[in-house]
Amino acid sequence: MAMDKLPQFGPSIGDHAEPTFGLYFPLLAAKVDAGEFLEPTEHRYGPLERHAYDLYLPPSVDASQKGKLRTIVFVHGGGMVQGDKQIKASKGGAHRNIGTFFANKGYLVVSALSFMSSPHTTHPSPFRSSQTTD
Repeated sequence: MAMDKLPQFGPSIGDHAEPTFGLYFPLLAAKVDAGEFLEPTEHRYGPLERHAYDLYLPPSVDASQKGKLRTIVFVHGGGMVQGDKQIKASKGGAHRNIGTFFANKGYLVVSALSFMSSPHTTHPSPFRSSQTTD
C-alpha cells in the first residue's frame, strides 16, 4: 500500500513530493482509465490556451441548478510560476480526484483554474488573467 511507504521518504517536503507523486500518479491514472472519476466540462475565460478551468457538477444536479450550489474553487499549486490544470503523469487524475470527491458531496467545483505563469508574465498578471465574469 502506498501509505506504508511514505515514512521512509524523509522529514522535509522536498523529500516527499516526487516520491509521493511516483506512488500516487499511477494509481490516479488507472482510475482515469477505469472511468472512476466524473467527467468535467472545460470552460474558457479568455483568448489564451491557459485561460481555462474545469467544472464539476454533482451527479444528481442539472446545469440549470448550478447557480444555487455551494461552490469550491480549486487553483492548482505552483506559486504562480508553474503548474497546469492537467498533471500529465496522472492523466489528469490528480485534479479530477478533487473535483469528483467534492462534486459527489454536493458541491459545484471549479477546478484547476489555469493562468499565465512567470516568467512568461509578471505579477500581478497571473492573478488578473484568472479573473472571469462568467
